[in-house]
Amino acid sequence: MKKNKSAGILLILFGSLYLVLQILSQLNILVLNFWNLWPLTTIAIGIAFEAIYYGTKKYPGFLIPGGIFTTIGLLHLFEVITHWQFSVYTWPIYVLSISIGFFHYHMITQEQWSKVISIIFLTLFALNTFIVATILLDGLISFNFVFSTIIIIVGLLLIQRARPHK
Repeated sequence: MKKNKSAGILLILFGSLYLVLQILSQLNILVLNFWNLWPLTTIAIGIAFEAIYYGTKKYPGFLIPGGIFTTIGLLHLFEVITHWQFSVYTWPIYVLSISIGFFHYHMITQEQWSKVISIIFLTLFALNTFIVATILLDGLISFNFVFSTIIIIVGLLLIQRARPHK
């Protein structure tokens, strides 16, 4: 019975979102057709993974793909709505989606390994975002200058850590 209720809620949410998008399209606020809504399938898969955990309070591992699929689905929906004009800038979010999935798992289970993986992917996201920003701000910020500065700072931190504490 509980599964039917969860499935019913998901269908209502999916149908309501589709209806709102159709109304916005009819009012020429947001012009979409059915084929542009394919990211909703990815979002629905992500929400289904989340619903498995929240519906049963079992299998917290489903939160990882739930976070990944939901994030990527939302990104794809944004890209479709904006005709992919920002995709050259938003690609680091693919890496961030992995971090979101593992961090969501960590928030529920408090397992440290998932926190470490989340931090690793969050760091990769930050690095990728930095690279995109450096390319966009070429002339204002030199990638080589910033990279050299980061290496120097890491070296100083390593030297400071190696010093005996008083």
